[in-house]
Amino acid sequence: MIPCMRTHLKRLVLVAVLGLSASAARAGNPTNPILFVTQVPMPEEVNSRTISVSDQSCVSPFSNHLADTAHAGRGGSLHVRFSNGQVVDLLAAADWSAIPGGKPATNAVAVRNPSVSWAADKALFSMVIGAPSGPTDTTQFLWQLYEITLPTQAQLNASVPPVLTKVANQPASNNVFPTYALNGKLVFASDRPYNGQAHLLQREEYLGLPTVSGLWSLDPMSASSLQLLHHAPSGAFSPMVDSAGRLIFTNWDHQTRDPEAVTDYRDGITTAPYNETFKQTFNGSGNFVDETSGAAFTQVTAMSINAWEFFPEPRNFDRKTLLDEFGNTLNGFALNLFMPWMINLDGTDGEILNHVGRHEVANGVAKSFKDATLVDLSATVNPGYGGMTARTFYNNLLWTREDPRRPGTFYGSDAPDLGTHGAGQIVRLNNAGTNASGAPLNPDAITVTYITPGANNAAKPAFIPTVKGGMNVPASGAAALPVANAETLYRTPVPLADGNLVASHVGGVRQTDYNSGTVAQPVSFYAFRLKSLKPSGTTYVPDVTLTAGLTLTTSYYVGSTLVSYNGPAWELDPAEVAPRTPPVAATSRIDPIEAGVFASAGVDVPTFQSYLRSINAALTVGRNVTKRDLHDRQQPFNLKVTWSSTQTTATTGTLYNVAWIQFLQADLRRGYLLGGSTPAPGRRVVATPLHDTWAENVQTPGAPPGALRLGDDGSFAAILPAGKAMSWHLQDDDTKKTSQVKERFWVTFQKGEVRTCASCHGINTSDQTGTATSPVGRPTNPPQALTTLLQFWKTNHPSGAVQHTTASVSAPKNAGTAVLTVSRTGGSTGPVTVAYSTLDGTAYAGTDYAATSGTLSWADGETASKAITVPLLNNPVIGAAKTLSVRLSNPQYGSLAAITTATLTVTEPR
Repeated sequence: MIPCMRTHLKRLVLVAVLGLSASAARAGNPTNPILFVTQVPMPEEVNSRTISVSDQSCVSPFSNHLADTAHAGRGGSLHVRFSNGQVVDLLAAADWSAIPGGKPATNAVAVRNPSVSWAADKALFSMVIGAPSGPTDTTQFLWQLYEITLPTQAQLNASVPPVLTKVANQPASNNVFPTYALNGKLVFASDRPYNGQAHLLQREEYLGLPTVSGLWSLDPMSASSLQLLHHAPSGAFSPMVDSAGRLIFTNWDHQTRDPEAVTDYRDGITTAPYNETFKQTFNGSGNFVDETSGAAFTQVTAMSINAWEFFPEPRNFDRKTLLDEFGNTLNGFALNLFMPWMINLDGTDGEILNHVGRHEVANGVAKSFKDATLVDLSATVNPGYGGMTARTFYNNLLWTREDPRRPGTFYGSDAPDLGTHGAGQIVRLNNAGTNASGAPLNPDAITVTYITPGANNAAKPAFIPTVKGGMNVPASGAAALPVANAETLYRTPVPLADGNLVASHVGGVRQTDYNSGTVAQPVSFYAFRLKSLKPSGTTYVPDVTLTAGLTLTTSYYVGSTLVSYNGPAWELDPAEVAPRTPPVAATSRIDPIEAGVFASAGVDVPTFQSYLRSINAALTVGRNVTKRDLHDRQQPFNLKVTWSSTQTTATTGTLYNVAWIQFLQADLRRGYLLGGSTPAPGRRVVATPLHDTWAENVQTPGAPPGALRLGDDGSFAAILPAGKAMSWHLQDDDTKKTSQVKERFWVTFQKGEVRTCASCHGINTSDQTGTATSPVGRPTNPPQALTTLLQFWKTNHPSGAVQHTTASVSAPKNAGTAVLTVSRTGGSTGPVTVAYSTLDGTAYAGTDYAATSGTLSWADGETASKAITVPLLNNPVIGAAKTLSVRLSNPQYGSLAAITTATLTVTEPR
């Protein structure tokens, strides 16, 4: 029973929006139907260095996938709102006959994340069915994917029910944020472990809470189609397919050292020179020796200091490590950023949207070394180089959605990571699409526009103070914003086909949310309602409230407590019911420069990619790591390859040597006891030197673990694990193998993928030696390291050599034909072709035989001998035996062995 509509149990449930007059049916009233969900308010979002105290819920920006009643209160439903204001509870009206167990009780359901099909005739959503029957019921519940048909308004009013089905072949995991892909496939986030091993449930890198492992693809018609598209160590959310056929999503980028490990190891040192402020915690942090289920576990308190982690730099608060180990030459590093990312629908080419740098659209980045040559970039300060200026920026970008009227324009919420349930200022990302050929537009042209203002027409909302971090957390001492300065925040903004904007709106915000009631009767400061927005000057303001308000009356157990709620529902996750034209899927391709290296090395690209797929691996290639994007000066940008004269310098100042590129796997090796005697379920990633595919690479004695020698031209080529997040950094060849330049994000490769990073960070307009008006483009050298790797691979996987099986053959001239045999020996990797042709000796073409030429071909793995047939013309003139030659030439992907020419003797018949 849907609690807000208790009197409508046996008929279609309708809610009329009262007072929607003709004057209200204006620009702000959506033309098309709007799907949305209702949710019991979930006020708690707690940030604590004690993992068991931290808490998020199904409406939080992260760790939002848990389906127990503590994290997903029961009683909501899926609704559709039509342009005349009529609201229909689709689950109350639906045909549940295809769902095992039939229609459940209302207080046993929670719903989220509706996504409309291309034809707008059905929708996906995530739903959890079931709730504890009492205080001792420990049943485990899961968010699962469902599909519902979308009858028209007239059909619903004529009692045509929506039909509900469960998505087939989905994993038995928490599956959320579904979206329609192409060709019958779906994409969604899931907490299924990246490799399917149950003990590797993932914890995020910030608070150590459970998280989804990334984005997955599924064709419901085939269980074997399940594929991890993007492995996200801290989580990936809100995927959607844009007009360019790319999968756009929000990635939580948090590649930093584990703060819990540091605070578990020791108390902060409050005296000079450290002046640390943190207190020791007791999460029981430790490392597993590897990812296996029975791996040995050692607490950090039993290790030498910092032995548990070495990448990237120490955190800002860890002053002891920064001073004692690095001599105060480094700035501490912390990254906590929600950014829009893009990948192809097969998981290839994953990177931040259009490869824009965080320093180009987000708030700012501190320099890595305390080197005056390097630059602290702040969005509010003109850096004075590269054409960059003070600029409009966002702190985070959540819930990214493309404007259906303006391809390449995206909307989202700039919201804090917790405290406001992902609600913040609406921002627009401009010029983030592709050109006519499908290539991403230059990210230097991407700009950020504030769509909604802060209080009192400020450009941005004020910082929302945390007066109390949670119902069981002491008051912070901060004061709430004055009533006159209360902010208006928006969650999940959706640009519509008619030009409107719709979002979940909350006004009067003076502080972050928390449960000001009790566990049994929670109370939130926030009241999310669906509203459209209209232009007001240069920004948008709330316009039409899309419902008259929906009430939830529900109760359910959270542990031993019976939670009751009777009040306004939160109206969340709007989605427009409007048909869209499916785009052509974006695809990856091998850059012509690298393709040329394959050809020169005699390696067949499809064969090489097939081999990569067979070992679950990918190839990544760089041409010259000394070249950097013009804007990217927070890390060293005057770089020289230690082994050679290759260097690129932009200014006078420190020249940094780079010798090695060390690749790092996001191995799930961090665990936490959380008060127990054995580690609690779930693991956090730890940057671990490459080992899964180490044997596939060209190794150098004395190299750091997992590191490859840079080519003299600054290039690299590496075979890396597929389907697992990877990162890397450039190291000096000094005693400490000093880390000079770091990749700041985790990147996933797909098996069989061949990806080129011409330089890192990739060049937008110019490298660091040029200017915005006189640019110097990306390097175009054929990478020497790729040639070396392919030669190494060919040695281990030879294609073989071809030759005549015998140097001479004879046949009587009246035999009709003569047959010569060519063999392939010494290897069978890849296809091989060889040309052949006849050549006159004492036998003449046209008189004694028919001139013959052609090509012999062997498929990958084929070793059977091939035949060359030479027609004989039975010359009527009787005489001595005559000879001709059959020559092999121009082998492709193979080589010629010793017998390249065979003699054919044409004899008189006996």
